Amino acid sequence: MKNQVDIIIQGNLWECTVRAAIQYTDLDFVNKVYISTWKDDQIKAKSYPPNSKIHYLFSDLPEHEGGNNINYQIISSLNGLHASDCESVVKMRSDQIVSNKSMQDMYDFIKEAMGKEDSSSMEPKPLGPIFTLGIQSIWPYHPQDHILWGYREDLLKFFSLPLSTFPSLDPITVFETTLRAPIYLGAHYFALYDEDAKKHIDNPEIYLLDSAPATPSLKNEEVMITSNKILNKLFKPLPKINLFWEKYNGGYPYEFYQGWGEYYHE
Repeated sequence: MKNQVDIIIQGNLWECTVRAAIQYTDLDFVNKVYISTWKDDQIKAKSYPPNSKIHYLFSDLPEHEGGNNINYQIISSLNGLHASDCESVVKMRSDQIVSNKSMQDMYDFIKEAMGKEDSSSMEPKPLGPIFTLGIQSIWPYHPQDHILWGYREDLLKFFSLPLSTFPSLDPITVFETTLRAPIYLGAHYFALYDEDAKKHIDNPEIYLLDSAPATPSLKNEEVMITSNKILNKLFKPLPKINLFWEKYNGGYPYEFYQGWGEYYHE
């Protein structure tokens, strides 16, 4: 993995978005920062001072958000990835800001870890694992989508998937009728490398929705076995970091998510 990294910040412009981008440009390993947002934010973006390392991308909003804003994430992430020409990229959400110390710690960790994984038994095979904020052990195909860091070619494959037709979240049924966003994204990526995973994402009402007959939990042996079979070849969890999540006005709730089976590099 080359030393330089492009950062793609995707989503609406939050109070912390541009501040985070400016902060990241102080890091020696950062090549460019792409803020991939929406045409509705063009006027707001012009209110910020120009920065030679920061580039704005403005997309049309999809007609349907896909449930849990899946389509928003796909479109804005993919447009940022297409704009970048760096070998290594990190996709981040626009409603968060990570301390530069944590950014440096992640960079050092990934640089040390990348290239040591053996994916030679896979055909086709990725260039390397995608490093993610955390990985869910109870749900299958579930890398946490706050941070996805790896080779641009792998991230392009990860986000080159069909837009979701799932309904918007219902406050009562929640994920009984709408697929969890990380599972939608993750399962499509797994399906590039495993036929059983393709069967699962092609039939989510049977295998992946919370209301599926084979509920996607540790009790669902088939789905979890498939997910775990190549999980460590496709994804790696990062160590805990200092992240402020503006949407909830606090840090990333590690203890809460750990209680629901999410794990991190120790």
